[in-house]
Amino acid sequence: MTLCSSNKKNSDSGCGKSTYDDLRSYQAIVEHYVKCHQNRIEKELNHYKDIDFDCAIKRVGCFEQPDSEGNIKCHDHQKRISKVAKKSFKDELKNLNLPNPKPKDFGALHKFLCDKLLSIKGIGELVIYDTALRLGVNLGLEPDCIYLHAGAKEGVIPPFITDPLSRGLRHRQ
Repeated sequence: MTLCSSNKKNSDSGCGKSTYDDLRSYQAIVEHYVKCHQNRIEKELNHYKDIDFDCAIKRVGCFEQPDSEGNIKCHDHQKRISKVAKKSFKDELKNLNLPNPKPKDFGALHKFLCDKLLSIKGIGELVIYDTALRLGVNLGLEPDCIYLHAGAKEGVIPPFITDPLSRGLRHRQ
């Protein structure tokens, strides 16, 4: 099973040939991420970085991202969300007022968004994380721990411990 898409760009970098068997250490996982995903993710997040917060809210609420040509489209992994859930999410997000003072770190922003948006039918933990990540970039906040969702969360083993406040994981010191 390959981990990266096998398009020409990734094939040239060797990403399309990786398998889960190649990722047997944390170091290998990090190297794979940097090699295959980091540039794309940074480009995507920059879409939210240097705009005013209200515009960032609108873009996040519409699940927008630029494609490789700079055209705006819906995030691929969020196309499965129903139109009703997307509309409810967009409306709630538009009316969302950040606490004053603004969250001091990513964990506080993530928790705030969970408390306010997770009750929307059809919106799950991954949407909330993506929202926190995109708005966090706009606010200058980055995650300082690993956030897991769905089945990955169930398979967590040491050396990680759960941080109940931020719903994230931290490496045990």
